[in-house]
Amino acid sequence: MPTYPEQDHPAWLIEAHELPHPGAPVVDEPLWIENYLDFVNSPGSDVGIYQHLRHVPRPDGSPGLWDEIFYVSLPDDMFLASRAFAPGRVEVKDAQGGIGSISVAGLTYECHEPFTRWTRRFHGGARLVSGAELRRGPLEDGLHIPVEMDLNYEFLSPPFDFPGGDDLDQAWGKAHYEQHLHATGTLKYGNTTLEIDGTGLRDHSWGKRDFAQQGYTTWIIAHFPESGRSFQLCWVAPKEPYYSESLMYTTIHDRKSWWITDCRGIESAVKLSDTAKPVEFELDLPDGTTSQVRVEITKNLRACWFNPSEFGIGTFNLANPEVTHHYVPSFANIWLDGEPGFGYNERSVEWL
Repeated sequence: MPTYPEQDHPAWLIEAHELPHPGAPVVDEPLWIENYLDFVNSPGSDVGIYQHLRHVPRPDGSPGLWDEIFYVSLPDDMFLASRAFAPGRVEVKDAQGGIGSISVAGLTYECHEPFTRWTRRFHGGARLVSGAELRRGPLEDGLHIPVEMDLNYEFLSPPFDFPGGDDLDQAWGKAHYEQHLHATGTLKYGNTTLEIDGTGLRDHSWGKRDFAQQGYTTWIIAHFPESGRSFQLCWVAPKEPYYSESLMYTTIHDRKSWWITDCRGIESAVKLSDTAKPVEFELDLPDGTTSQVRVEITKNLRACWFNPSEFGIGTFNLANPEVTHHYVPSFANIWLDGEPGFGYNERSVEWL
């Protein structure tokens, strides 16, 4: 039986890393970005929330611009979607302690206690659109409605990183760390108020990012309320001439520890229609036993990647030379040996 050593807080990760790099986005490296991503699956309210902040790489290194995405799946195949470019407003209360906030347009991420307690807010305008519109083509401009979302994050695991620590050799960043989370709060739009109570993940990375160098990708995150377990699986296919080997990295977690483990039998999405299909695979547990995992998609958020690292909302034609991949963040019901849980299943594919 293989053994899976218990992991601790990554040695390279310090509290100051919670805030954007000093001076960002002025970094003397082509295509360098700072990137914050998080998602929440709130099954009781039938809501999935996707939020993203990205420093916009500029050839001349000029400062200021960030890219914001706020993308929410609602009941009855409806969605809230907002995308904006704006200067990042960073408020530092304790630089070494990682306490402060970053705001871009309507989104504000605030760290109250590093690796322990954050809030996420969106106070702005968004399009209220149907899934049919997003599956038919790119998000069109039109009427925006006021939206207010306020979430409190409590973390369900220690922070964990990827192979290589802060020297990750991938096209999507040099350093990358994540944490599983429990989110509570409210989402208000129009005359509707929804209570949010769900689980998810938050992610922070930085370094060079070039989507054109990536093959297809699979990223699955699951949380199981009954046992308190969670896991994540990241699979990035190789793409010549940039990468000759795939990255397959799977971890399993509880509130105190995490383990690097293995999975078998998973199939990747290679065309857009594959992104809605169920996924099954085997996952090794820390005690050496093997469990069966099944993932069933409940919500798809259609999007794309533009070269080199920009996002678009809706369904785009890959014949456009600026589009590198269909990008499909999805929310899902997930079972681990029959134990029900909830999570996220993100796929990107290059081919129609």
